Order: sequence, then C-alpha cells, then structure tokens
Amino acid sequence: MEPEPAPTHTGPPLERSAPRTLLEALTPPAAPSPPVGTHLGTLVRPDDQVRLRIDLVNGAIDAAGGTIVATVAGRPIRLVLTFGPQHTVEATIAATDTLPAAAQGQRQAAPSRISLTVPDGTPFTVATLLDLAAFALHLDGRADGGTNSAEPTADVTAIEVPTSLVLSPTGRGPAKGRFTAATTPVTHDDVTELWRARLGVFDGTAVVEPPAALPAVRAIWSRPGDPPFTRPVDEDQRALLVEQTTGPGSEPITVSQLALSSHGAFADLDGAWATGVLAAYQQRVVTGRDVHVEVVERGYLAPWGLRATLTTLTERVFEPDAAGDTTAALVQDVYLAISEPTTDYPQEFMPFEGRKLPFLSVTAADPGSGPVGKDRIVLPNGSSINRDKACVLTRDGADLALTCTATDRTGRASVTFSLPAVFVADSEAYEAAETVGGERTVLAKLATWYGAADEPARQELALGGQAVGWATPSPDGEAGSVQTTNRIRLALDRPDLTDTTAAAVEARLRELGRPAFYPAVDAAFIVDVASATTLGGDPPETEVTVAQRWLDSGLEPDNVDLGYLDLATPTVLTPTIEATGMMSAALNVDTYGQRRGAGTAPVGGGRSWDPLDALAGLPKLLGNLALAELVGRVDDVADELQAKGLPTLRVEVRPGAELDDPPVGVCFHFTWEPTLKSFPAEGDEPRTFVVTADFEDEDALKDLPKPFGGDETHARLALTTCLPENSTSFEATLERFAIQLPPSIPPLVPVVAILFDQVKFTTTNGSSNVDTDIADWLFIGPLNWLEPIKDFVTEVLGLGAATFDGGIFVKYGIPIPGLTLGVLTVDGLRLDLGIDLPDSGASSIDFAMCTRDDPFTITIMGFGGNGSFGLEVDASKIVLIEGSMAVTYALAVDMFIASAALSASLGVFVLYEDDEVTLGAYAELRGSVSVLGLFEVSGKVTVGLLYNVTTQILRGVAAVTGEVSSPFGKKEVTHDVEVEVAVGNGNGAARRLGAAAPGDTALSFADHYSQPEWTAYCSAFAA
Repeated sequence: MEPEPAPTHTGPPLERSAPRTLLEALTPPAAPSPPVGTHLGTLVRPDDQVRLRIDLVNGAIDAAGGTIVATVAGRPIRLVLTFGPQHTVEATIAATDTLPAAAQGQRQAAPSRISLTVPDGTPFTVATLLDLAAFALHLDGRADGGTNSAEPTADVTAIEVPTSLVLSPTGRGPAKGRFTAATTPVTHDDVTELWRARLGVFDGTAVVEPPAALPAVRAIWSRPGDPPFTRPVDEDQRALLVEQTTGPGSEPITVSQLALSSHGAFADLDGAWATGVLAAYQQRVVTGRDVHVEVVERGYLAPWGLRATLTTLTERVFEPDAAGDTTAALVQDVYLAISEPTTDYPQEFMPFEGRKLPFLSVTAADPGSGPVGKDRIVLPNGSSINRDKACVLTRDGADLALTCTATDRTGRASVTFSLPAVFVADSEAYEAAETVGGERTVLAKLATWYGAADEPARQELALGGQAVGWATPSPDGEAGSVQTTNRIRLALDRPDLTDTTAAAVEARLRELGRPAFYPAVDAAFIVDVASATTLGGDPPETEVTVAQRWLDSGLEPDNVDLGYLDLATPTVLTPTIEATGMMSAALNVDTYGQRRGAGTAPVGGGRSWDPLDALAGLPKLLGNLALAELVGRVDDVADELQAKGLPTLRVEVRPGAELDDPPVGVCFHFTWEPTLKSFPAEGDEPRTFVVTADFEDEDALKDLPKPFGGDETHARLALTTCLPENSTSFEATLERFAIQLPPSIPPLVPVVAILFDQVKFTTTNGSSNVDTDIADWLFIGPLNWLEPIKDFVTEVLGLGAATFDGGIFVKYGIPIPGLTLGVLTVDGLRLDLGIDLPDSGASSIDFAMCTRDDPFTITIMGFGGNGSFGLEVDASKIVLIEGSMAVTYALAVDMFIASAALSASLGVFVLYEDDEVTLGAYAELRGSVSVLGLFEVSGKVTVGLLYNVTTQILRGVAAVTGEVSSPFGKKEVTHDVEVEVAVGNGNGAARRLGAAAPGDTALSFADHYSQPEWTAYCSAFAA
C-alpha cells in the first residue's frame, strides 16, 4: 500500500497529562527528532531495557478517558515507536592482515521505527503501547512491490539493518509481517530478558514467530555514500538489494530472526534470486554487530563467457591483535565459484557465427582454493576500469590462472591451456552498445584492453605447440585445418548488431543468461613442424590471423580454397630442390586452406586464383612453356573439378615407434594436377601447345584421330621432401598433348607438330629418369608436302628411342640403300630426325634429307638430278631451312684402249639461317679420260653465285680442279676465285663493303674493279 500523508497538528500544544502510571514512565528524549505529528515523549523501563520514542500521527491523548483519539475524524491514527540505532557497521580487514590494536572505523545506523495503525479510543497505557501484536504495521508502498527512489517518510515502518540499508516487513501474502513483544518484563530466576520487538507472521488471528513461520522483508531504500573504509555490504551491493527486492516480480528476503531492542538488532536474513546481479545474500547480526555476512554476485569470466560468482564473505573472528591481546574484528575475503564450467560456441549474436574462434567449447576450472583479490585493469591511455565492474582475479599475490580444456573445430577435445580469470560483473555483462550517454561501456573498454595486447600473460593462450583444428572439416578438404599452434592472442568480440538494435540484443541476452562479449582470435603463432622435428628446442613461429573469407563464408562456395588462416607477413615456402629446371616448387605463401594447404589466397578473396600470384618460381614445362600460361587464371575455383586442380601442400609428421615417443621426421608433399589449356588460348593463329580437347580447332590436327583414345590432357607435378634424412622425390608428368613449332608468332607459322602420349620425368635423391612416348609427329603448314615421305619412312623403320641427359632427346638417322630399277638409279638417300626437349632452354626439332654437300642423286638413262633438304626450328623461331635441286646429264664411253666419262649439272638452292635468306645457283662440269689404265686425266669446273637477300650482297665463286695420274706420279692443279659485289641502293650495302660512311654515296661496281682485274677474273674460268 502507498503511505498516507502525515497530518499536520494545528491545535494547542499537547499536555503531558496522562494516567499517572504512564507519566512516571515517560522522560524527555535524549536528542530531539523531526516531529512526525505529536511527540509524546520516551518510554523508559529499566527492568528489561525498554527505551522507545513515542509519536502519534493524526492522534492525540484524551486526558479524560486516557485513550488515543483521532485528530482528523475518519483518518487512521499512526503510533510510531522509534528505536535507537539498531546496527553499527565496522571496517573489515583482509584475512592475510594482522588484526590491528587500534579501534577500527565504525558508522552507526540511523534510528529504526515501527509504525502501527491503532484504532480510535485505544487505551493509552504501557501495556497497550507494547502489545505490538495487536496492531497492523503501517508500511511503505515498496514493502509489497511498489517502486520509489526516495527516502521513506517518517510515519512508515523503517528498519535500518544493516547500516545505510532500510528494510520493511511485507504487508501482504502468506508472509504478512507483524511484530510481537512482551508487555511486562520477563524474568527467569534473577535474570530479566532484554525487551525485544520480534518480527513474525500474522496468520489473521495471531502472530506466529520463527521458525514456525518465516516472515519476509524488502530493502526499500539505501542511504547513499560509504565511509572511507571497506564494509561487509557496500553501496553498490545495497543498491542491488533494493533493486532485487522491490518492484514487480521481485523476491523479498527471508527472515529467520529479526528482533529490535535498545541495544541493537538481532537479525538472521537470507535472500536468494534466480536472476539478477545478486545470487544470494546472508547476514547474521547480534545486538547490532555483524557476525557473518555473505554477498554472492553473479558475473562472467572473460573472454570465455563462463558463468561465475564472487562471494564476499565477512566473519567476526577473535584473534590476537598486534599488541598480543585478543580482539574481535571483521575479516573479509572474496571467493570465486565457477557456476557454469563449460560453455559452447557459437552463441547467439556471435559475429561470423563464431568462426573467429577455433574452439567449439571451453571448460575451465579453478586449480586452487582460497580467497581471491581484484586487480585493476589499466587501459592503454592510462585510465582504468572500476574493479567492482571488471577486474583480473588474483590469489596469493599472483594472477589466478584457470585451467582450461577446449574442443577444437575438428572435434579434438584435448587442447589445454591456462589463462588468468577476468571477472565481469553481471551488471555490466549484457550491455551491447559501445557507449551509453556518451560514455564508453565497461565491455567496450575491456575489448580495447584485449586488443592492445599489452599484457600477453593475461591476454594470450600459451599452447606450446599443440595441434589445433582451426576450421570445420570439409568432406572434400585434403590438407585439413590442423596447425601446430604455439600461441593465440585473444580478442574480445562484441555482439553482431547488423539486423537488430543494442537494446534488443541486451534484452535477449539477459533472457538467455549470456554475456554481450565473445572470445575471438586477434592473432596466432603457428609452428614450423619441420624445424621443431629436426632442430629441437623452441621452433620458429609464423604469425597468422583468421582468414576473412573463412569468417565471411565458412565452407560455402565463396571460400574457394576453404582458407582459414592468413599470414600476417607473406613468405616464400620452399621445402624442395629445383628439379633440374623442370619446375620450381616455391610458393608465395600468404594463406592456409583445407583444399591446397599453404599457398596464395584467391585474388580479391573471390572465386578466382591466379598462378602468377601463387608461384614464386613459375614452373616451365619442357624447358620453355610457362605453366602459368597453360593453366591461366581460374575464375571459378569453387567448382569441384577446378578446385581439385589447385596446388596443395600437405605436411606429414611421422610418429615414433611408441605412442608417447616424439616424432622421428616430417615430410612435405607438394601436389599439383592443373587443368591445362591450349596456348595461345585466343585468336585465329595456330596454337603452340594443344590439348586434346582443341585438336579439332587446329587445321593441322583436326583431320587426325585423337591418338589417345579420347582421353583429355593431364598434368601432374608431385614433390616430396622428407626430413631429417633430406630425401627428395619429384615427378613431372604430361599426358596426351601436342606441340607445334615454331610458335605462332607472326610472321612465323608452325611447320612441325609432335603428338605425345606421355612425358614423365622422375628424380629420387638426385637419380633421374625420363619416360617419353611420342605418338606421332608430322610436317604441317608449308612443309606438309614432306609428310608422305616421313610417313613412309617411319612406318617402315619406326621412331628412335628417347634418351635423357638434362632433358628429353630423340635422335635417329635412316640411311636408305641404293636402288636400281632398270634405267632408274637412286643413290645417297638419308633421313635424319632430332627432337630436343631440354629441361632448360628452348625446345627444338631438326629434320634433313641428305645435305647440300652430300645430296641424293637420281638418274634415268644418263639424265637425272640431285637434291637435299634441311630444317631446324625451336620454340622461338625457325633456325634453319636449306634446300637444293640440281639437273644432271651423265655420259660414259668405254672402249678397249680408252674410257671417258662426262657429266654436267645445273642447280639452285635456298638457305634460311640466322634470320638471313641466301639464294644460290651453280653449274658444274666433271670429266675424266683413262688410257689402258695407265694414264688418267680428270677435272672439275664449278661456277656459283650467292645472293644474300637481307644484306643485298652478291658473291661469285669459281673453282677449277685438275689432276693427272700416271705410273710416274700424280699432279694436281687447283685455282679458286671469289668476288663480292653490293647490288643494293642504300648505305647499308655500302657499309657492309666498308666503302662509305652514313650519308655518303655507295661505291659502284666499276669503282671496285679495274678492267685488267675483271679480265683476269674472267680468264680464270678457262684455266
């Protein structure tokens, strides 16, 4: 019920004229108090120590009848009995301190009062005044669930026990309170009891006292301000008692005993609440002095969010003081209890669905016992957080380190560590906003403290190289997410407010009993397993952070490599040797993913991956084909087939013989099976590298059946390095592809195509091997006219075997025996083929049908010709093309005495070499005469012209050779003449002759040769 307003007395001063027996018991009060109506005086009875101030509100004494009558008719009369202070609070000391000899600080409570509603005409006698059970209590509205923040008015029941906290009995329900007291002294033999007003439960007819019935009280007001010493119940705790015992839905404090006297109160109070900051409250008071006080406050342990309580326990002890005398003092300690030792993740409103933490659950335990201290949290700017709001718990002068066990995201429930306990009061734990009223919240400040990482011992997990699974395993993940982790630097995440408001989040979290903070990883330090295994001692650390694409997408397709950690500083990982130029396995490492292990994050964190970014030393296939050009950027690596084509690096630790033995070694497995494409991929020009899927797009290949049974081109690069034995094995395999040389770089066009079934290179600890299977090779483009000849030869004789010495080489020569069919004669025919695929440098192919110096000849009845053809191309250009053709007439006469032979040839040739083209023509006359085999005369005359198209220089060559052989000896005659002439018009030709500087006029032919010189030159042909 709400309090009624106190009436104002306007009549003459009330006379102290009452029955003689009452007047003898009344004495003026020792100190005046503010009037609440009519002050009648103080009731004093020495026998049982009664001392009460008597006041009436809306009442007066009818002297004639000796009764209490109403001042204003129709309004209730209040009889207010005021006691002296019922409680004295004392300063507490810590259990570790020596009891002081000097008196401790104290503060006395204000007087307490009982307000009774008495009927009009109540006799004004001592017996009537002390018959408290006969009258109902007049209470503050807060006694039964009302709300107010003002000090109770002077006409309502108000009991200040403990000091500064005002209690009120309840006036409704089964615990309806009413006081009872003896009206006369109670004496046992020669001992008289102290008079007490005892609180009981009014059952409608009588007052039932504890323990038969337990009344209840509510804390209706807390006097602000604390003395300058520590007390059993501080100001914040008193305010919480008011908050949790008043208002709708509140729960009162159960009373096992509450008795008021002139010497102080006797109280036994117990409160317990299912929700709210206070979990429990107990206070035992004897004659106004505390004997035992417990205040249990709820909170959470950061960063895990585990429910916990801090119990402030105060007890009166009797021990020797500093002077050696036995003294009494209040000793206060604080104790930690973890009420929820295990919590699971993710939790509601947890950012990124908890993926910023590698743990699915954490269990914490206090490894010790005994009281704890509260150490202040100091922020980077020098400010600090109120220790009653958030603090680091200590014990025996050191941080209280909780023993924790975590289950990681792969289900491993064996990650153990310790971390100092940071207690956050329940009053601050649910605030989702960063600021309130322009001030940063306690949780916002605490998050700043974790983020600063200025106190690693309090903000880091020392894991000592334990295996931690950082991401949820994926069904198709090959590398996995387990990393040997040395340290984790923690952060404190705040609720995700994307789809709601801070107020809504706070309300929901209070309902759930979950705090508005979550553990997260600020950075971690993973361990180089190889170094740890081979070198021992403290292994080096690599700093990593949780990958943003893991936070955003988890195992969804947008996390294309199933990445989960990013390196704080990218590095180059080279657990390999350079495989004799075939490839370099070094990776630009800036991330870890489940699909391919250590590597480079997808471009822009999206669905693409570019080997140009990923590979530190780009592999080259067959010496000169850049693998990055054949793979290219993968634009949808979320596709299952494409994802399998990404490089992977798996680390395998080899365990010891026994379960508890340390590892004996480690192996790095690098594997890459990229999906290859033709190169160039675009345009109308013929491709240099052709995969089987594109054969039909190539003019030279489209009419050929695929020689691979329809299978697609496949590549595999695999490297394994094992420590500490330093063993290395490498495999590079290419299957089912074609190469066209030279590359299609205008104005070049391919002229040779090689079709491969397989090229496989392997090396193990320096011992290398190559396996090459060439399905076919063919002349294409301008040289396809040679294809029938090649087909005939290769079908009859087959290809030569490949060899390996720093590359793949196929070399063979095919001599064709001379052939005579009637009048047709073929001599000197030979085919040569060479395919060079070195592990470094340019690939090349060369083909020859005889040479210009040693041509093949064909004659028919004395008429015929000779010729040759040579070709050499590499991966960048045509190196050499040479061809010659000649027409020959041969005549032979054989008589008995003498024989003679005469042949004449006329031919032309073309030579392309070193980017220069030379055209040539020649004539040759051969003759011989033999007489009886004793004398033989032979001779040869050759005249040739060479024209270099590039330099525009014409060179003439003439050679005469004669020989006479007889029984008397042999004589040879040789004469050669060579002349060069510049036939171009520019200075370039003149400079090649050394005749003119730039800008000068070139010398003419006549300037070079005089008439006599020219005559001598021409005469040489007749010699």
